[in-house]
Amino acid sequence: MYNHLQNEKSPYLLQHAQNPVDWYPWTAAAFAKAQKEQKPIFLSIGYATCHWCHVMTEESFMDEQVASYLNEHFIAIKVDREERPDVDAVYMQFCQSFTGFGGWPLSVFLTPTQKPIFAATYLPKENFLLLLQEINHMWQTERAACEEASQSMTFALAQSIQQELEKPRKKKIGKKELCQTLCQKAVAGLKQHFDPVYGGFSDVPKFPAPQQMLFLLQYAEQTADKAILPMVEKTLQQMARGGIFDQIGFGFSRYSTDREWLVPHFEKMLYDNALLAMVYLECYRITKKDFYQDMARKIFFYVEQEMMSDYGGFYTAQDADSVEGEGAFYLFTLAEVMAVLGEQDGPVFCNFYGIDQKGNFDGKNIVNLLSQKQWEKIPQPIDRMRQKLYRYRQKRMALRKDDKILTSWNALMIAALAKGSLVLREENYLLLAKRAFAFLEETMTDQKGFLYARFWQGSVGIPAYLDDYAFAIWAARNLYMTTCDTVYLQKALLWQQQLLDLFYDTERAGFYLTSTAHDDLIFRPKEYYDGAMPAGNSVAFVGLQYLATLSRNQTWQKMTENCFSAYLPLVEANPTAYCFLLLGFLNMAYPETELIAVLGQQEEKKNLMDWLGNQNTERLVLVAIEEKNMEQIKSMFPHLRDYVLKPGESKYYFCTEQRCLVPVKSLEKQKK
Repeated sequence: MYNHLQNEKSPYLLQHAQNPVDWYPWTAAAFAKAQKEQKPIFLSIGYATCHWCHVMTEESFMDEQVASYLNEHFIAIKVDREERPDVDAVYMQFCQSFTGFGGWPLSVFLTPTQKPIFAATYLPKENFLLLLQEINHMWQTERAACEEASQSMTFALAQSIQQELEKPRKKKIGKKELCQTLCQKAVAGLKQHFDPVYGGFSDVPKFPAPQQMLFLLQYAEQTADKAILPMVEKTLQQMARGGIFDQIGFGFSRYSTDREWLVPHFEKMLYDNALLAMVYLECYRITKKDFYQDMARKIFFYVEQEMMSDYGGFYTAQDADSVEGEGAFYLFTLAEVMAVLGEQDGPVFCNFYGIDQKGNFDGKNIVNLLSQKQWEKIPQPIDRMRQKLYRYRQKRMALRKDDKILTSWNALMIAALAKGSLVLREENYLLLAKRAFAFLEETMTDQKGFLYARFWQGSVGIPAYLDDYAFAIWAARNLYMTTCDTVYLQKALLWQQQLLDLFYDTERAGFYLTSTAHDDLIFRPKEYYDGAMPAGNSVAFVGLQYLATLSRNQTWQKMTENCFSAYLPLVEANPTAYCFLLLGFLNMAYPETELIAVLGQQEEKKNLMDWLGNQNTERLVLVAIEEKNMEQIKSMFPHLRDYVLKPGESKYYFCTEQRCLVPVKSLEKQKK
């Protein structure tokens, strides 16, 4: 028996298509039914690899008693938060305001007009059934008061962020000094929350928060603060040694449930691995310690083995749960390892990875290096044993995979792979990045050149959100930096204009999460603070800042200024919540370097790429002019029309703070 989810394109919704709950997707038909029958709406938001979503499904949504009551008194709507981040953003904001916390599964009760009444996250069956009865009683006996309260809460919700944005500043100081001060405050806040023993910048549960480390690494390169790099290194090292990193098959899990990074929440997300790969690459570029490049390579190995589709794009996530329970796929008993590796190798491997009879998780072992002193370089004999155990583990029942392809998350992986190719000089990473980028261009784009958000089993749909455009621009920028191929610059410029047309708030600046092509919600959401990923507003701001500098587009430069003014009150109130946005503020505090490379010698391009692999390309605005693209570049950027290319001669023009240095003919003469 199927409900109304049976024809959906989301793996998460299809997981619930045979629930006894009469689920509807988020559609006009569901709201029309609620209006006609004058029933409140129960909205459940989750995602395919969410452990507690699975638990609530098994306890409540598969239960005939709960389903019967829910179907009789409510209209039940199920939403995939990865497919509809706009719906999730609106009602998660309500949940956080209403309860003081958020998370998934998100359980929200609405009026037939979509206004929120009550919110919670996971609820055990008994509590959920009791809540259903209470909400129904309230709706039947106090409907007018209920609707009035929901109307007031909706209005307050829509106004809350805007009021924060409009807070007056106590004093005015120069923009450069202000940005420096805010960056310093963010660093001070992160130092205060740093765990000096195990690394990380939060209490339990510990999230990797790669955008914080990206900001810290950028800040460390611009200042003389020598305390920063050791904090990032400590965090990256401890994470790599713990169970949050899959020591057997590689790749990072979502977060750690303990201080030591030992016990993860075992689901693996594409975006976590993309962002962490970037952090390890940046740390390798700065320190030249092979451990960090090895970790980046291991992440890419995992992604290529487990997350790459036949289409060229990358899947969304890998589940934590298997038939035996959460995380069981990753666990080993001592006897099991001994049986696989034998009496000679087994004890050596178990000693190296902390595997014993007692176990460290429900009587079994999470493989880890937390007690191993020789963790930076895995000896080859040990690695051969690991590979044998990996092949053995692959015979277990495969973990469920969310095999939809999201534009935004794919763009993050493309950006990471492009950076990996540049920093590590690894051609295969560039091939993977190009293939995935071509998938976005050819499949995730409509006939007018606008992006879609989601692809699943040959079906593409949902107009792109802000994150899709902002992250795609990031991917195009990194690919250009890695190839100097103008096709990626052209695409970045096209997507930038589309982003501004579709998402820019012309009244207050900043960017909406939804475009004008999306459904109308109770208000049009904006997301500013960093969550598990950098906020779309932050990435859009940094991308706009880069392309405005590159193109000399005065309209874009003015929009950058307007966005800065709009974001300022938020950042001043809580700098550490906006670390990716602070990368843009960092560019104002310590201006970027511009490089116009005029390549009159064919072999000089390789020298440029080798040089770029050692540079802080996040703060480098590059244009490479070659004979084959000279006219194209000058057409795209009229301010470059006076640069002359002479065959057999190359010149490099470095500029910063609107002043240029004497051009050089060799990059060897230019300091890092």
